[in-house]
Amino acid sequence: MQRLLISTAALSVALLAGAPAQAQTTIKITMPDSSSCVYPTGPVSSNSTAGQLQATATAAGSGAGCTPIGVGSSVSFGPASPLAPASTTLTSNAAGESATLTFQAVGATQCTGVISGAAGGTFTTASPFCTDSVGCAAQKSIGVSLPYNNDTMNAKTYDVAVTCSAGIQSAVSHATVIVNKLGGPPPGGACQKTVPSGTAGITSFVSAANLSVNYLSGGVRSVDTSSFTNVFGGTHWPGTFGMLAIASLPKDKYMSMQFTVPDGYMEGFVPTSQTPSLYGNYFISETGYSGTGSISITISTNCGDFVPAGPGSSVVPGCWQNKLIADRYLSWTKSSSCQLSSGQTYYLNVINANILNLTPTGGTATSTADAHCQGGVCTVPIQNTGSWANYSGN
Repeated sequence: MQRLLISTAALSVALLAGAPAQAQTTIKITMPDSSSCVYPTGPVSSNSTAGQLQATATAAGSGAGCTPIGVGSSVSFGPASPLAPASTTLTSNAAGESATLTFQAVGATQCTGVISGAAGGTFTTASPFCTDSVGCAAQKSIGVSLPYNNDTMNAKTYDVAVTCSAGIQSAVSHATVIVNKLGGPPPGGACQKTVPSGTAGITSFVSAANLSVNYLSGGVRSVDTSSFTNVFGGTHWPGTFGMLAIASLPKDKYMSMQFTVPDGYMEGFVPTSQTPSLYGNYFISETGYSGTGSISITISTNCGDFVPAGPGSSVVPGCWQNKLIADRYLSWTKSSSCQLSSGQTYYLNVINANILNLTPTGGTATSTADAHCQGGVCTVPIQNTGSWANYSGN
């Protein structure tokens, strides 16, 4: 009985020991069903296993017999059993999304999966999904977990690929899973996330949509604070330089302002003597500050995320400050700590609370509101400053 072992680079064949080594050769193997497979190889030499020779294949085998040993046909998903459904669209939900896909392989000894496209997708069914010909022959259901899409303007598209293989043969099947944009009219309304609180009288913090904002000489007006440019002006982020927005924020609410860094914005910055580096500050101004409590700020890729760091947090590394008081600020930069990227959508999150005890799966934010927050409303003064005032990209 002949035994054939194949990898992507090497060919090991059990033949009679002692065959002479050659510079090049062609190995023809006849299968039990009388089909044959021909492999062009490099030099043939003795293998470490007694009774075996080895050679490196210089090309894929050709012939009807080039199928995995013990398998009656090549690897495939069959005519009616690829990854299904081929395309599905999910409604964004604050708890995250999940999908179940099915497939059935033919002639495979291992099946693995990869999720690409939008960030954050994972399998809830461990990959590889099977590791032998018996397990791979059965129909399989695999779970896919996808993060909450809090982008009010764009859907998130994921490509799920399953590759089944046996020896040097393989077959791939793809499915597209789309998590739709968050519902509501653009720019999106309030964030759907709640932030647990350990403060008496505040079960949890919820997102504020329309707030009264004082712009001093610009007057007081009601503003949809789900949009950064609604609050800080301009046609796009980073908004109007130097603008001071004094928001009247209820002590049991937070602000989550969506913005997108323009394409090429960071790359287009060229240092000058006037503007040697690119950064921005969200500065807690003393003017109009009505409470002695303090303000925490984060920049995240998911709305309403105040978890400072760690697995499961969508806060950009370095993009958070806890319990800021007057004359303190959070800075974003082109490089180093709190680095933002062109084309990426973020959220500027603001809350009157200590956020250090929050975790991705729980914890609590302790309110910093005090008696100076009259009528349960705290005055939050944030000034939009930095080095970008003279940057031509604005």
